[in-house]
Amino acid sequence: MEANLSFNTPTALESFTERFHDEHVSISDGSTTDSGPDRTSCEVFFPEGSHYGADLSYQFRDEIETEPDSMYASYWLYLDETFQPATDGKLPGFAGRYAGTAREGGWGSRITDGTNGWSARGVFDTPDADGNIRVGNYVYHVGMDTYGTFAWWDATLERGRWYQIDQYIELNTPGENDGVLEGWVNQEQVYTSDDWHWRDEADIGIQEFWCNFYHGNVDPAPQAMTLYMDNLYFETRSEGA
Repeated sequence: MEANLSFNTPTALESFTERFHDEHVSISDGSTTDSGPDRTSCEVFFPEGSHYGADLSYQFRDEIETEPDSMYASYWLYLDETFQPATDGKLPGFAGRYAGTAREGGWGSRITDGTNGWSARGVFDTPDADGNIRVGNYVYHVGMDTYGTFAWWDATLERGRWYQIDQYIELNTPGENDGVLEGWVNQEQVYTSDDWHWRDEADIGIQEFWCNFYHGNVDPAPQAMTLYMDNLYFETRSEGA
């Protein structure tokens, strides 16, 4: 299975299974981001004093009638010069939250216990001394603390330029600590791990790719901020393929 979401039509956002905070999301003509993978892209706006961003979910059961055990995803990311977060926040990544069911869990202090939901969203940090933004994954897993585990990549992003962000996940053998999570920036591998524990039951899968753009824990955006996403791509893939 593979799917590609390019934001080159006014109806492109309808490709997502669920959307929240639509008032913060639009299709940009590219005039503010110079060049990119396509001229158009998905613009995500964080109003001053708000935590969101956007909340866009591509759910695999609805779209491809299955929840895979392993998956590769890629998207392009551009952080505008206004993007100066006061604390860490969320970026796109894989999840199996099972929201609205008895298995609901894996975000918002809903602790993963192996029989319920999990997540491995992307994460951004505050600017470093050079003004660059560290990125990684924010993981809800078995044995986690109340608010998840940071898995920082060996990478920082400059504002004002496009980056290709790739991720691979392979869910653990039920009950084992052998789950795989990997990351690349501009096709250079910057993170790899193989000891994650997300599930104890085989029917827990990769439910969605969750484009969750969120500022902070309790702190909202200190000023209006903007980022852009483009060329979102999914593929079911085994490690090394």
